[in-house]
Amino acid sequence: MSKQHSPRMHRALLGLALLASTGAAHAALVLDTGTPGSGAPIMLDGSDFAAAAFSLADGQALNSLQAYLTGGTVGDTFSVALYAADGSGSLPGTQIGTWQATWNGDGYNGVSGLSLTGLAAGNYWAAFEVGTDDTTAGLELSTGAAGGTAPALGYAFNTGAAYQGLSGTTLSVKVDAQPVPLPASLLLLGSGVLGLGGRRKRRVAQV
Repeated sequence: MSKQHSPRMHRALLGLALLASTGAAHAALVLDTGTPGSGAPIMLDGSDFAAAAFSLADGQALNSLQAYLTGGTVGDTFSVALYAADGSGSLPGTQIGTWQATWNGDGYNGVSGLSLTGLAAGNYWAAFEVGTDDTTAGLELSTGAAGGTAPALGYAFNTGAAYQGLSGTTLSVKVDAQPVPLPASLLLLGSGVLGLGGRRKRRVAQV
């Protein structure tokens, strides 16, 4: 004889399944400007940096920041920074973090595996820079990107003093994020509640 579950048990099972599926959700690109074009690249050196803006929703953890970079020497290092938008939302504002990355050859390079949580919903900037501890003598950031799935909200360029708006140029940048995974303790709590419910039902059946 097949076991029958009460409507309440069905709802609990469905809730636990939804919790588990949310925790295992895959990363998605929140910024994807598309295939690099034939425009003149931006040289990343001690005084020339570039950034692209994107938006994060509630409950998203930032996973990676990548740009299409060419022309370096394998092993060159550069910096990837994350900025909150300034008061107008049109330029990088407060720096949230910076990470040193290594160039591995022509293509998308940057930082990954960040799992950066606690970011409020809003606009942010992914910046590609050269810090005092970096070794690159001039990586080239590809421009003329087109056909992406998530266009940038804006671009900015820094010649050593401050970021300014960059118009008429699109940079090849990708940023991905994923839903913040639920703590394992929460999933265990849900399974424990279901276990208690099943135990109570068996006791009632034995009376």
